[in-house]
Amino acid sequence: MTNTILPTLTRVASLPSYQSSTDSNASLYVSIAGLIQEHLFYHPKAVINTPKMSDIDAQSLAAIIESASDGKTHFVDTLSTVILDNITDETKEVKIAFSDADSSAFSGLLVGQLEPKEMNPMMGVRGVTRYASDESSEQFALECAVIKKVIASTSAVVQIVVPFVRNLSDAATIIDRLAIYGLPRGLNGLKVHFVCDVPAASLMAEKLLQYFDGLVVNVDTLTQFTLGVDKQNEALEHHFEPQNEAVLHLIGCAIQAANKANKPVMITIDELAQNTRVQELLDQLNATDVVVTA
Repeated sequence: MTNTILPTLTRVASLPSYQSSTDSNASLYVSIAGLIQEHLFYHPKAVINTPKMSDIDAQSLAAIIESASDGKTHFVDTLSTVILDNITDETKEVKIAFSDADSSAFSGLLVGQLEPKEMNPMMGVRGVTRYASDESSEQFALECAVIKKVIASTSAVVQIVVPFVRNLSDAATIIDRLAIYGLPRGLNGLKVHFVCDVPAASLMAEKLLQYFDGLVVNVDTLTQFTLGVDKQNEALEHHFEPQNEAVLHLIGCAIQAANKANKPVMITIDELAQNTRVQELLDQLNATDVVVTA
């Protein structure tokens, strides 16, 4: 098995950082969900409306946010500062992805009991479904505030990435929500991309791109949903195969739709070097910008 990456592919710098010396610093791809886990440690709802929590959780939260005037300020300032600190003079473009974490990941954070229990978190309330719900509207507002602060504080072009767009209704909903929270697509050139996390998004990419300015293919989540495999389940781990023909077909569908619409496409994948067939497909379809997330 090769551990090399085709020279035609460009590794894009990312946050949280999984960078190598070969990453291009011209672009930066940011996962808000990852930054919450690495830099905040608490559930976003913990700083909204002073929810009930145990004394231990309250003390831990107070220790984390003690340097800020309030919890919401801590959330926005901490995440925006981390992003801005990683924008260099070379950075021309920053893509910021809203949280794509499921309820299981959120419940693992401090005050995670605020997260409702789900029977199947991986297929549950995440992405647009979460942002559009009344229960998570203020969490979405906080993430929007982070993006707005980054936009106001850098000369780099900041773009938005929306994960888990499952259908055309999701597309229309998120574009409306962004406008409501002060991030209207097209204002001052603001671009919004969607993520192909599920097969439906890849198969409907041509129609979805009527609402968006480009797309991102998340190979790992797409593989899990295509093959019906929970990557975290050791009993199923051997079935996880990004180079499966069905997965490659869906990756190709999404890329070809973007190429046809003359809109940009980016790929995120945990392991690129080990997946030579994925590399060859990306090279063949001229989808050369790749974020390696592990």
